[in-house]
Amino acid sequence: MKLSERMVLKLENVNKSFSGVRVLADISGSFYSGRLTGLVGENGAGKSTLIKILSGALAADEGKILLDGENPGTTPSEVIDSGISVIYQELTDVPEMTVLENLYLGRAPTKFGLVQWASVHAEARKALRRVGLDELSLSEKIGKLSISHRQLLEIARCLLRDSKVLIFDEPTSALPESDVENLLSVVKQLKHEGLAIIYVTHHLDEIFELAEDVIILRDGRKVAEGAIEEWDKTSLVKAMLARQLDEAYPYHERNIGEAVLEVKNLCAPRVKNTSFSLQQGEVLGLIGLAGAGRTELMKAIAGAAPIGSGAIKLRNVELKTGSIDFARRKGIVYVSEDRKKEGIIPGASVQDNLFLGSYQLFAKNGFLSFTKARERLQSWVQDFEIKLTNLNQEMQRLSGGNQQKAILAKTAALDPNVILLDDPTRGVDVGSKATIYERIFHLASLGCSIIVSSSDLDEVLAVSDRSLILRNGQIVGEMTRDNYDRQQALSLSAAG
Repeated sequence: MKLSERMVLKLENVNKSFSGVRVLADISGSFYSGRLTGLVGENGAGKSTLIKILSGALAADEGKILLDGENPGTTPSEVIDSGISVIYQELTDVPEMTVLENLYLGRAPTKFGLVQWASVHAEARKALRRVGLDELSLSEKIGKLSISHRQLLEIARCLLRDSKVLIFDEPTSALPESDVENLLSVVKQLKHEGLAIIYVTHHLDEIFELAEDVIILRDGRKVAEGAIEEWDKTSLVKAMLARQLDEAYPYHERNIGEAVLEVKNLCAPRVKNTSFSLQQGEVLGLIGLAGAGRTELMKAIAGAAPIGSGAIKLRNVELKTGSIDFARRKGIVYVSEDRKKEGIIPGASVQDNLFLGSYQLFAKNGFLSFTKARERLQSWVQDFEIKLTNLNQEMQRLSGGNQQKAILAKTAALDPNVILLDDPTRGVDVGSKATIYERIFHLASLGCSIIVSSSDLDEVLAVSDRSLILRNGQIVGEMTRDNYDRQQALSLSAAG
């Protein structure tokens, strides 16, 4: 460790419980200026709870947090003023406001109650230069910008607060591969400028590229820590899961049958004259950069988006388009990439979330048998290895991976013909990814046909039997499993 690298943040025996269940137990650690510490662990390991405590959003039950030897405060505002800032997985900007307004969101300097915008332009420009956005117009509405630019603006906002510690919570989970490297270079530069950085991600390659140190959490406890050169991916995963994991994306050979779904000359919002078929038991991958039309194509097939022209056939029978209810009744189910907005009701219980849209599975003559229903729900929890306290627990209290497994469990119980999975493992740890794809391949082996899309190209290539490459709403290439070429896929996705 260099002499210039001083300890900035220290945790001493931090504990937290919810409803008597211990979620963090005696977490201690030290974080230094100019060094990046990777914080890793499965979903449910305690990472999110620890971040909320560091940000002031939650109070620890016991333990100390010291920033330069002093208490950083107990509220988010006090913590920010002391020098700790969090860049969250979900954007916290206001799309209708300008770049400048978002940079000073809630903290703009005022005089006699009026915001002094003219005096802050120079500081804003300096912050934008530090994240590589010096050419961006301060008057641009932020909603018009790309996700990657908005993510960088979140970082710039933190820099304007004179942050000493930056905490990144899955910063690349929503970014296309082409933008990830740019964000990582900004993180490296901030580290070189002397900030202490805590970096949470399920992409272990990023940890090995960025980190000097690593802390591993499992079931709310720190199970290991050390310099990154002491670890490799195998040993890190083994420490995270307490078991060996040969691959995050298991693949199983299956018998693939005749065509089940046929899409012919489909035109819909951001989808242009698209045709393809999906076979029984097949896992078909969709590859494309952000804006290529992957999500829009899935939503059009599932009836969640209007169709301009073209046809969709299921087992040679043309479907009524533009009706999600009709598609579900025919066995076509879409699982959204945005589970918080389109997949769950966060404040409702796990039980109510699993019931929602699935009442027909539990009702007889219009009456619901709660005893039998709970028994069946418990079997879903067991089959998909969902970690929870009980079925009455709020859905938002589950980790992201367990929320996703709950959504998939409900989807699988509908016995669908076709499942459309849009980025199904976004923000999910390697252990949960393996569980999710084990269940997906089990469904495929039973004859269910599956379309899977992901912002992670390697994930699509690893799990699919065949892949379609999209660009600007059109299919520009196709690859089968025996002739996958990663570089060609990237080239076709970007420019052909």
